[in-house]
Amino acid sequence: MIKVVFGVPDVILQNLKLGSSLTISTEAIRGVQFQGRISRISPSADPKSRVFDIEIHVPNPRQQLKVGMIAALELPTPKLKQAVPVVPLTSIVRPKDDPKGYAVFLVEEQAGKTLARNRKVRLGEAYGNRIGVVEGLRVGDRVVVNGASLINDGDQVRILP
Repeated sequence: MIKVVFGVPDVILQNLKLGSSLTISTEAIRGVQFQGRISRISPSADPKSRVFDIEIHVPNPRQQLKVGMIAALELPTPKLKQAVPVVPLTSIVRPKDDPKGYAVFLVEEQAGKTLARNRKVRLGEAYGNRIGVVEGLRVGDRVVVNGASLINDGDQVRILP
């Protein structure tokens, strides 16, 4: 039996339970998968990496797995109900007419000018320094990501590569 330790993000943590079976693999032993069980889940995230350590005990009867090997872990991923646009947190502003709401500035071409247009949005889950937008944006919409708090609806903006 060998103990394997992995760091997992908080969005995956809710799908893991003590005793659950997980699969690992390693480049050193290609094509072979090893089944293990979760034996420990850290109660708090590492303050620097912001991931939670999980320990998995993996049977190793042939002594194929060695201490110090690098392994990959197959994690259960939650199925999203639908694809949502994700924007940097720096894109989110408070609309002037609704101080409790949220908005972004869309980038629109109009009469040969590139303008910022205020659009109210409803926010979803945060993913690090990004956040899902569940209402008010479509995948592919262009939004102002730098300086959004410094502009007003209708201001001319410049797109930087």
